[in-house]
Amino acid sequence: MINPSSPVYSHDDAQGHAKPPRKRWRLFWLIVLPCLLVSQTVIFMQPAIYQSVATVLTTAPTELDQVNIQADNQHVAIQSHVLLGQAVLEATAKVLTDVDVSGTAWDVVRLKGLLNVMPVENTNLVKLVAEGSQPEQLRLAINVWIDSYMDARRQFIAHNTDDVSVKIQAELRRIQRQIEDKRLDIDQFRARYAIVSDQSADNQAHARLQGLNQSLNKALEDEVKAKARLDTVQDAIAQGRAVLPEDDTRTMAVLLQQAEKLREELAELEGRFTAQYIELNPNLRKVKEQLAEIESKIAQKNLTGRDYAIQEAQNHYLTAKQAVAAIQAQQAEHKRLASDHTSRFSELQAMQQALLKLETLQHETQLRLAAIDAKQRQNYPQVDVVEPANLPDKSIKPDYLTQSLVALAVVLGLALSAIIITDYLNAAPPMPPDAPTPYATIELHHRPRPMIDVDHQPIQASLNHRTSAELVYASWMFARADVIDTFQSAAPEARCLMALVCNGLTSDDILALNAAPIDPDTRTLTLKDGRKIPANASLLATVDPFDGWPLGSSQDALDALLCCAAIDANMPDAAHVSVESLRDNYIAFLVGQGIKLTDLVKIVGPLSNQRLTALARSAPETLRRNLDEVDTDYLTLPS
Repeated sequence: MINPSSPVYSHDDAQGHAKPPRKRWRLFWLIVLPCLLVSQTVIFMQPAIYQSVATVLTTAPTELDQVNIQADNQHVAIQSHVLLGQAVLEATAKVLTDVDVSGTAWDVVRLKGLLNVMPVENTNLVKLVAEGSQPEQLRLAINVWIDSYMDARRQFIAHNTDDVSVKIQAELRRIQRQIEDKRLDIDQFRARYAIVSDQSADNQAHARLQGLNQSLNKALEDEVKAKARLDTVQDAIAQGRAVLPEDDTRTMAVLLQQAEKLREELAELEGRFTAQYIELNPNLRKVKEQLAEIESKIAQKNLTGRDYAIQEAQNHYLTAKQAVAAIQAQQAEHKRLASDHTSRFSELQAMQQALLKLETLQHETQLRLAAIDAKQRQNYPQVDVVEPANLPDKSIKPDYLTQSLVALAVVLGLALSAIIITDYLNAAPPMPPDAPTPYATIELHHRPRPMIDVDHQPIQASLNHRTSAELVYASWMFARADVIDTFQSAAPEARCLMALVCNGLTSDDILALNAAPIDPDTRTLTLKDGRKIPANASLLATVDPFDGWPLGSSQDALDALLCCAAIDANMPDAAHVSVESLRDNYIAFLVGQGIKLTDLVKIVGPLSNQRLTALARSAPETLRRNLDEVDTDYLTLPS
């Protein structure tokens, strides 16, 4: 059988076009020698770069008696920008121009390219770095740079000290005048409204009002208590409970005790004697009479006590209510005087608060003026030179050896790449075979595989992604005799499907058919898209009596129908039988006979340009037949 990945023709003729080794060596040295010479010259012509470093400690402003020991990354970053600022660099360039005996022209642009600041992480240390080709100039530049920074600090302190002192003294004089004016206003206000004390309680109207407020609170409390007492007495009377004055409480308790004792004695007698006997016996009847007398006294006592208690509660409530009204009248009279005093006293307190703020501001300003000189010296960061600039004794870059080796590797890679590209561009194209083999002479061989091992050679679902060889031949080639045997032994439904496929129809064409619209006069089959294709003898003989439309619901169903028919017929490689593979065999059958491509598309439908080109290359060059000159019936062997 034919492997799908096998080429259509041989490449043996292309082997004679390989470039001789001598030409490759000539090209190799032609690239390596000039490139190596130029690269090494450029590398070793680079000037040596030296580096000089000084380490300084910069700290944020602190008081004179304090030491800043904490790392301040923000402050270090700010001072790094100050060191590289325009003012410091201009002063440095001016000094370098005066002291450098070599006559080098120093300016800010050159210094920015020469100098750099590198903060040490998590510390207040700053490394001042200078890189260049002149070691002596590097050390001189850093030392002058540090001196210029220190001079700028001293000038800043001197200028700010004088300027700030003058401003603070003027501010003190203005504050003093405001304090004197405010004190005069307070004295005049006290005299105008007769305020002799800063305490509001010392004023008679205010003190009287406070006393009335306290009395009113006490009177209101008494009124609430009297009203509660009256409500309690009225509720007790309404519920029928005994209400007595405090003086009658003890007498009532004695009467109740005597009545209880007589009841117990009477209950005992009634338990021992009958009621008639008790009435006839004078001694026994006397107990009952005494109980009635005491109960009468208790009832009289309750009636008298109730009237007295309610009258007493009403009198207390009226007295408390009148006291509240009297105090409220006096309070209203004194409120106006107290309100006027409160307003004046509030004005006085506001004036005193304003005076206090002015005095506090005056005191703070005096402290600022007294300490301005000491603090001003700390306003500019402290800078201590930890390590002065050194004279470098060896260069830091470039690394001539490393760059030379890298350049050598790049040149060798470039030369090898050029040789590979040249060989590729000069390679002879593959030559086609002298005599193309027609399909009729292709020898088909079957390679037996287990039928369950389908995944080892999957059938492509689409022909758009195949190589040119795969576009010529089928995705899997079968022996024509095996296909015919399967066709003859298959069920009617499978026979109809094979006849349609071997007439050039695709899965979509077959799924769109609900019947076989064949014109017996013209022997053509009309598809759903209106295309008419000639029907071969096998199709006419198979489709005409078949009535089991449609054949399937999906492409997988059609493939399964063909696969089952092939397996039942013991067809070799039955697992690879599908609509696509069988149709590809049919196309290869037609191309092998030399059919014209214009007639081929009339049968199998439109094909891609890539596949048509591949089919044209595989077809016999000297044989171009019309449709009526080729055998289109794949399922019938010639007699």
